[in-house]
Amino acid sequence: MSDFSQYKIISGKLKKRFLLRKPNLNEVSEQFLALSRDLKDFKAYSGYCCLAVARCEHSMANTSAEVNALLDSARLLRDGNQLNGAISAYRHAIKSADPAILTSIYAELANLYKRDNRYVEASHVFIEGHLFKEAIDCYLRCSQWEKALECYSNISVDQMNGSDFVTLFLLKLYLTDPNKCEFDLPVIDCHPENEELMDLNIMLESLLIWTQSKSDDKNQMSDSLAVQLFPKLNGHQNQLLYLILTENMME
Repeated sequence: MSDFSQYKIISGKLKKRFLLRKPNLNEVSEQFLALSRDLKDFKAYSGYCCLAVARCEHSMANTSAEVNALLDSARLLRDGNQLNGAISAYRHAIKSADPAILTSIYAELANLYKRDNRYVEASHVFIEGHLFKEAIDCYLRCSQWEKALECYSNISVDQMNGSDFVTLFLLKLYLTDPNKCEFDLPVIDCHPENEELMDLNIMLESLLIWTQSKSDDKNQMSDSLAVQLFPKLNGHQNQLLYLILTENMME
C-alpha cells in the first residue's frame, strides 16, 4: 500500500505562504491522480485523492476534467462506503456537468440512495433527473402511494407499459372514490388473441365494479377476486390490491 502520508506532502505544495511563486497546479493534480491509482485497492483513500484532483482542476478552470475527477471520487467513495462524501461529490459534479450527462449522474446518485434503502431521497433525485418511472418505483417501495400517483402525471402514455397501466389503475382505485373518478377501460390495451391480458382486464373491471357495489355478498366476492388476481400482479400491485380490498370491506 502506498503511504497515504504522501497526500499531505503533495497538499503542502499548494500552500503559498512559504512559496515565492504560485504552485504548479497541473503538476500537483497529476501527482494526486498518480497517488489515487496507487491506492486503487483502498477505495476511500483513492476517492479523496480524486477529490483533490477535482479541486486542482477547478482552480485551473478545467471544468470537464473537474467533473470527471468528481465522478471518479464519488464512485470510489461510494464503493468505500463513504456515503456522505460520495453524495457531496455527486452534487458538486451536477453543478458543473454538461447537460448531456446530467441524467446519468442523477441516476447514479439516486441509485446510491436506493442501495441504502433511502427510497424517498432516491425518488427526489430521480425526479430532478426527470426519471419519473424510477421515482415511482421508489415511492411504491416505501408505500408513498399519493406521491407515486402524482408522479404518473409526468409520464406520457407512450412511455408506459402494461404493468404501469395496472399500477396506475390500482393507485387511482385505492386513493380516489371509485364512484366519482373516471377510469379508463380496458386497463391494458391488448389484442383479442392475448387471452391472459384479456382475463386480467376483465378481473380488474370486476374489481372496480366490486368497489362500487353495495352488495351483501361483498365478502365472498372479495375472496374470489383476490384468488384470481394475486398470481397476475407484482408485489407492489398485490399490496395495493390488499389495501383496496381491506378498505372496502370496512365500509
